[in-house]
Amino acid sequence: MDENAAALLLKPLQEAIPSPADRNRVNAAHAAVAVRSNQPEPTPDVVVRDLPARLDDHVARLRKRPAAEPYFGKGWSLGVVDLRKVHVLLPTVITDGGPARIRGASLGDIASIAAITLPAELRTTVLAPGFDPTKNAWTLSSDNPNLRVVGQTAGQVEGAVPGLLSMGFVVAELPSFMQVSLYQNRWFLRDGYHRAASLLRAGIELAPTFTQRIQHPEELVISGGLPLSAVLGVNAPRLSDYFDDGVSAEVRVPTSRKVVVVQALELSVLELPQSAGPATDKA
Repeated sequence: MDENAAALLLKPLQEAIPSPADRNRVNAAHAAVAVRSNQPEPTPDVVVRDLPARLDDHVARLRKRPAAEPYFGKGWSLGVVDLRKVHVLLPTVITDGGPARIRGASLGDIASIAAITLPAELRTTVLAPGFDPTKNAWTLSSDNPNLRVVGQTAGQVEGAVPGLLSMGFVVAELPSFMQVSLYQNRWFLRDGYHRAASLLRAGIELAPTFTQRIQHPEELVISGGLPLSAVLGVNAPRLSDYFDDGVSAEVRVPTSRKVVVVQALELSVLELPQSAGPATDKA
């Protein structure tokens, strides 16, 4: 990370100005990275291996999920990634709630891990919106950033007297699949950061994932990500670096929730009378 950005991130939430000690800690982390031996990257087939045959049934079910359809036949493949060797694009990862995030995953049971990283079944999520009568608005929030408005609906109210119309939106938490991309013999984690970090912290090093090869470095640019000079340079950060006290730190940061608000407005709009033509006097 940039020195100023890293120093600011080290501060407690109520403080704004990094201290000399904060900057010294950042500089020490930069120095620790700089003296790492510049070992060659492992070959791509060492970082990502073929899926084992025992996941064939899981893949068959995954192919039937509408959410997974865009990945099949469009340059994506499937593999098992070594989480210790994959590079990262984000400067931070949320570690709170890690055990709950990977509940059910078991070391040595690749099928249980695939259920977390490449979910083949739709997981039922109970969404509970709240209504504010003063604003005539429904509000729905979730700590899942994949909460989305996915459609709209309108129609007669079933079982009601004619003339009652229902209008609204369809909201859902979209599924997320772990993804890694290969560029210049390096595998980069594109999606699934929280799950990947939680798995690695729990001692689970291998995880099934979608894979793809990319041709342009701009495809590695993601919102809030590290600069390309960092992820493509010498000693680029890996997922395991999040848990290396020599080059990282655990800090408290503000968390965000995804919020969807649907509000109905009743407006009175003035309309000018239509004129049929200029008025004339008749004798």
